[in-house]
Amino acid sequence: MTIAERYAAWFPDNPVMRAERSYQERSTERRARRWRRGLARLVKTVLIGMSIGMIGAGLLGSLLGIDIGDAVNDASGWLTLFAIFVTTHHFGVMINTLSLGANSIAREKQGQTWDMLVLTGIDARQIVRGKWAATVRRQLPAYLVLAVMRIGAIVLYSVVTNSLFSFTVGYGGDRLTYLPHPLSYALLAGVVTLMTLANLVFTAACGVWASAVTQRPAMAQARAIGTRIVLLLVPSFVVLFFFGRFLTYDARIGPLYDLLLGAGLTLVDNGATAGANLVAVRYGWEGSPPSPLNLGLVLASTLAALGIYALWTVVALRRAQTLAVKHLATPPE
Repeated sequence: MTIAERYAAWFPDNPVMRAERSYQERSTERRARRWRRGLARLVKTVLIGMSIGMIGAGLLGSLLGIDIGDAVNDASGWLTLFAIFVTTHHFGVMINTLSLGANSIAREKQGQTWDMLVLTGIDARQIVRGKWAATVRRQLPAYLVLAVMRIGAIVLYSVVTNSLFSFTVGYGGDRLTYLPHPLSYALLAGVVTLMTLANLVFTAACGVWASAVTQRPAMAQARAIGTRIVLLLVPSFVVLFFFGRFLTYDARIGPLYDLLLGAGLTLVDNGATAGANLVAVRYGWEGSPPSPLNLGLVLASTLAALGIYALWTVVALRRAQTLAVKHLATPPE
């Protein structure tokens, strides 16, 4: 099967997807008043501008060898407010995605149009993936904007904490500042964008799965939130608690210890720690240059977290498909 065929299988452009996406667009526009849409657009424009400014300042400082920490700290009040807005927006986008997914199948059952959809002959897999693909495509622009905001917020965090971003040491009467390589910003952008998009496909799958369980959209939304917490955060906290409580660092299992711990953290904060570590430098001793953090470990932890996102996404969609068949949808061939 070619890449195009695999993409078409997972993101079908079928009548179910087109109808669901059209409904989501109309319902969203109907709920939001014009002044609220304008205010939301203005806030997002400001946040995007500040994010691009932070990314550009960090990259320019790295290219020119200038530590921008002092300038950032002078505007720490505004930048703290910026970080709070980005975090709030992140949770708002996720809740909206869960709501759209949870409303997809449950709405059909509550409105008594599920039987009509089943009688069209479209099988359960196409129904479930069509509903899921519509939610993913509807929310994709919002998550791309969110990725830019998160990159800027992570750069801000790295600059403010300073020890994770640059290390200034007095040596021979001179002040030496060590900054991350400019390519670190490309890796940061790639990791954060991939994790943000993985969050989108997984969150949409949780919503569709919850929607297939119940006939009430409000109950499906609550179930979707609970499903996401159980599938992602609970196992991550269990792993982190286990390592922190019962295991001590041992050189023999050091790489495995760091890999699992890093993957757990990456799942909890959706790649924020991994992204910050990519632009991090370690402390040196007696003025020696600091060594970079283990790039391979950070990338391996990210790949492990992406694998867990993919696994749970497949599980959620297959469970939704099984439930659709139970409710008289045509089994897939």
